[in-house]
Amino acid sequence: AGQRNHARALRGRGEGLRGLGRMQAALGGDARALVLEPTSVAGLNNAGSTLFRLRRPEAALATFARALELEPNHPSVRFNESFPRLQTGDFERGLPLLEWRWAVGHKQHADALQAPAWLGKQSLTGKTILLHAEQGFGDPIHFVRYAKHVAAAGATVLVQVPPPPNPPFPVQP
Repeated sequence: AGQRNHARALRGRGEGLRGLGRMQAALGGDARALVLEPTSVAGLNNAGSTLFRLRRPEAALATFARALELEPNHPSVRFNESFPRLQTGDFERGLPLLEWRWAVGHKQHADALQAPAWLGKQSLTGKTILLHAEQGFGDPIHFVRYAKHVAAAGATVLVQVPPPPNPPFPVQP
């Protein structure tokens, strides 16, 4: 129990260091936690996330693969695996992995909409499509450029953006 609690504390420290942007220090803690619990899916997931943030996508993917050998459908590992795949241009495998976000806490967005997601299979004619900010300001900025294509396919397009942060972004003269 002592090593397990110590490994859990090291993982928590690593999460805090990642939050502070101290990736090298977080990776050191991740490595120490994995020495104590080498088959910890949580520890491998943390290490993979840190490696990704250190711009080491191949190492991150290898670490996520080790975690998935232990628990093949772990939602957080599958979701986190999407990022290095997308970063390296592996869109064919990376984009489907983004769908695991619904299992790791992004579900509140889907539930709040109370409408089915459009997955590209059915016609858009006569449909209403809502483009909304699922993960911050970047989503509407990035995806609003597709609104004209969705409208051209026959849909009414609504765009929902979050309110500005308080205080708002500073404006430079």
